[in-house]
Amino acid sequence: MSSQAPNYDLTLVDRIINLIRNTELGGRMREFYYGDPIDIPTDSVPCFIAELQNTNIIQGPTGMDFVTQEVLLKIVINIKSYYDIQGDNEMAGQRALEEMAQGLNPATSQYDATSIVGIIRQNFTLVNFATNQTMQIKYGVMPRGEELVTSEVHIRFIVENFQMTPNKV
Repeated sequence: MSSQAPNYDLTLVDRIINLIRNTELGGRMREFYYGDPIDIPTDSVPCFIAELQNTNIIQGPTGMDFVTQEVLLKIVINIKSYYDIQGDNEMAGQRALEEMAQGLNPATSQYDATSIVGIIRQNFTLVNFATNQTMQIKYGVMPRGEELVTSEVHIRFIVENFQMTPNKV
């Protein structure tokens, strides 16, 4: 009997992590997590987290299903790392998170290619996987473990696609 894991196609979460990892933004991350570890070591931030939240499958055209998946993407930073660089009335790390999540290029006023939204919009189909996407972005502060207080951005990313199915009877 083989002890090797089954060889499945890349999941949506795998595709997103690989996409972000291979960008300038990915170069700024110390860790990438498939699922949220909750207690993140201080030396592992900033980090990127992606976790599947929900899958909805509806019968589609013959031989296909219409699939909607919801993934929660997170960028987590240590607030203490930003104490010396924020403005007078600016929450530590808030501007940095906004730029990483949905920053705009000052020359073009389009989503910056180094932001999550810019990266995903430039790769709309996620390597011929997605047919539609929507995003909702939220910011907040959160304690993680005993030593780490983070500022985080959570991007609820909903992806639609068609999935081939076995012969239907």
